[in-house]
Amino acid sequence: MQIAVHILAYNVNLFLKEVIENSSPHVDKIFIAYPKRPWAYNLKSRNEYKNPTSLEFIKECSMGHNVEIVQGDWMYEEETRNEIFNLAKSQGFDWFITQDVDEFYDDKSWNIILEELRKSKNETYFNTNWYNFWKSSQYVIMYDNGSIKGTNSNFALRCLKEIKFFSKRKPNLTKPKLIDADCYHYSWIFNDLEMETKIKTWSHTNEFNHKIWYQTKWLNWNENTLYLNPSNPRYWKKAIKFPYKQPFFAQKFSRNVEFRDLSVKEKTDNFIYDIKSWPGHTITQIKKKIRNQINVISK
Repeated sequence: MQIAVHILAYNVNLFLKEVIENSSPHVDKIFIAYPKRPWAYNLKSRNEYKNPTSLEFIKECSMGHNVEIVQGDWMYEEETRNEIFNLAKSQGFDWFITQDVDEFYDDKSWNIILEELRKSKNETYFNTNWYNFWKSSQYVIMYDNGSIKGTNSNFALRCLKEIKFFSKRKPNLTKPKLIDADCYHYSWIFNDLEMETKIKTWSHTNEFNHKIWYQTKWLNWNENTLYLNPSNPRYWKKAIKFPYKQPFFAQKFSRNVEFRDLSVKEKTDNFIYDIKSWPGHTITQIKKKIRNQINVISK
């Protein structure tokens, strides 16, 4: 059984070395997609920004590991992932893992994952659990159902010709099998400047008002702030202290978090933002159902 992992390498200086070290002992090869600029979800950012991560830095982090760097100027996320997926297929890999640069698994989880992939006969699509962290590895997102454990968008795909990435990270498949292994997802632990850059350049950048969210939910955040998700606010109810034992790599991503006392105006702005999120939340749910139906038809 041959397993490949792929990593997207735009603005990844904070995580790249550590994530390569996290996955390399457990897989046969790591593919790194290196774009020179952001995707086209925000054309202004695509034209103005260049990748702050250098090719030399990626090569330095990759030393001693089986890594293939693929350079490109991709327009969209699924286009990027499909190019690397097709490359893995052409090289004879059996499984293709999506491990974005801010996603980490402890050794126990990796052992569970590898055992599931080895014994799999007919499955083509696997997901894992994950925790989404906020500002620091000490704070974790609580979902709208009260749980802090969510489900990964896509973890592993069997390398079959007919399988592809359909929308961003999601494949043209439904009903993945869940592997009971935990991913520690540190995609929201940036400093203020890094977060401002992220929300202007990632694949969800056209789904919300950057300036208002950044001020209202990021800069003005405290432990009472509700509805944190930028594109689907009410999906993330709040952030709380992580209640479980931390994995060894969590210390690397622990940050000092400062809380602000909000003015009456800031509290009012936050309340108005939350009220306005209701229609958007409803529309998001409708769009999600439509996409799922299209996904089923296109299989």
